[in-house]
Amino acid sequence: SMHPEALQEAVVERGADAFEQSKWSESLDYFRRAESIIHSPVHELYMARAHVQLGQFVQARELFLKVRRENKDSETASKFAESAASDLSALEPRIPQITVQLDGAEGKEPEITVDGRPFRSVLLGVPQPIDPGKHTFVARVGDKEARSEIQLAEGAEQTVGLELAGA
Repeated sequence: SMHPEALQEAVVERGADAFEQSKWSESLDYFRRAESIIHSPVHELYMARAHVQLGQFVQARELFLKVRRENKDSETASKFAESAASDLSALEPRIPQITVQLDGAEGKEPEITVDGRPFRSVLLGVPQPIDPGKHTFVARVGDKEARSEIQLAEGAEQTVGLELAGA
């Protein structure tokens, strides 16, 4: 069987080819696999760049931050950190910010979701990075429910007001 290095190189080659051909999802998949064989900031930079192309800005941002944070030390590594930092500064202004406001919870702990995923109530009123595109916000307390759908452009800053009316 192939050594991890040889295996990783084969996967990286396919990932880089897919990236060159603008096959972002495919490229992302190959670099994720390469990363599962051997950790490398190169994989993470490619993954982050594929996420950007797919409009998945929040995941891209997290990976750029991780590469920047983990590669400050040696000279070779610092090249990766600089690369991530410059990609990040180009991406930041493109990331929409959302502030979720909730009325009518009356001291009860609300259950809030964004696109079906949990949104922590401690983040209410605090601007959060979110991907561009369409999003659905839902808040529930007991049998009260509030729902809002919005379409966010790149770089948009928006407040979503959720109001729990009497059931």
